[in-house]
Amino acid sequence: MEVHHPHHPTHKKKWSEYIIEFVMLFTAVTLGFFAENIREHHIEGIR
Repeated sequence: MEVHHPHHPTHKKKWSEYIIEFVMLFTAVTLGFFAENIREHHIEGIR
C-alpha cells in the first residue's frame, strides 16, 4: 500500500493554491448546508 507523502519541505505554496483550496472548502461546506436544509424541509413536509 502506498503512503501519501507531503510535498518536499522546501515546496512553497503559491497564492493560487490557497485560493483554490479555499474555494473547494467553501463550496463543500455550502453544498452540505443546502443539502441539510433541503432534507430537513422535505422531512417536515412529510409530517
